[in-house]
Amino acid sequence: MIKKLLFVSILSLLILGSCFPVASARQGETAIEKVQLNSTSFNPVLGEVAILEYTLNRSAQVSVFIYTSDFDLVKVLVDKKSQKVGQHRIPWDGSDLQGQKVPDEAYFFCIEANFADGTREVYDPTTFSGGAEFEIADIQYDATNGAFQFKLLKPARILIRVGLKDGPLMATPADWVVRDRGHNLVYWSSYDGDQVLKVNRLGPVSFVATGFYLPQTSIITYGNTKSDYFTYQKKLQTTKKPLREEVFREIKLAPNYYYPRREDRSPDFQIEFPQLTGKTPKVKGELLARISVLDEFKKILLKNGFEIALFIDGRFVFEEEEGYTPFNLVWNSAGIEPGEHYLTFVLSSYLGQVSSKTVKIEIEE
Repeated sequence: MIKKLLFVSILSLLILGSCFPVASARQGETAIEKVQLNSTSFNPVLGEVAILEYTLNRSAQVSVFIYTSDFDLVKVLVDKKSQKVGQHRIPWDGSDLQGQKVPDEAYFFCIEANFADGTREVYDPTTFSGGAEFEIADIQYDATNGAFQFKLLKPARILIRVGLKDGPLMATPADWVVRDRGHNLVYWSSYDGDQVLKVNRLGPVSFVATGFYLPQTSIITYGNTKSDYFTYQKKLQTTKKPLREEVFREIKLAPNYYYPRREDRSPDFQIEFPQLTGKTPKVKGELLARISVLDEFKKILLKNGFEIALFIDGRFVFEEEEGYTPFNLVWNSAGIEPGEHYLTFVLSSYLGQVSSKTVKIEIEE
């Protein structure tokens, strides 16, 4: 089980498998065609507007909905309106049912058409697109600017993790965040997630960058500094998108595509040393560390199961395969050379969510 906690081993699980092109259209003849957006991202705060375009081959009573990435209804743009054959353009200003600007995230459109003969057609992009897993192959780290640089073919949700080769995870510069197509930058200071030290002080640095594409007609909003998606989504009391049968696709689908966004992120936790004081704890003999998962993540981790591991200066020293919280970890510093050292605590769920915290200590003679 130790290998599961090594940085390379954990992350390789996220990028295995071949990738094939995503189907560009639904199968068979359809009455709702040529569905597209004028842009794949926009800034509602600045008054920008997204335009959904589609063509009807039959007159119908039409409804157009917008949903969050978690399938929560955000707004009804068209509500059972009679529309004739031809092209239609529907604007969205980035507001929800309450008229508030939505937080920065990815959203998608659904179209429902009811015809005079009693038949019905639904354009739901999540049933035939999105989720195709890929590795960001051309990514490079520019140390001068402190940023990862890469290109995306289509809007996607990405993950970038940095760690020590054959050692622990040290930082997560991009935690399943949405990014638009084209050239992208993800900034990383070269320090661990707690800004304790430069990661390369402990050894060779390795990173993994992976992702999955968003469903068609997804649009990314940005520019809203006053609203956080997780807070917003938690307060939403709207209906969920109806579950619909997916079209079979011969592609590798990322398992993270189906996880709720709230659950598929690095779980936060705290480290305390009840017997020690000071910014840099001084250790002699046994060290007691108390690991406590924050309430927001506790239920998720206890449901799915998680492990806890300890590394010193990037070297593995301890693992608890059945984690619980709070967890008291006792480590004996005997045999470690006196002086400055770095402890890295790694928390890893069985569904692949990983986080770490690094603490500087001083071992006394």
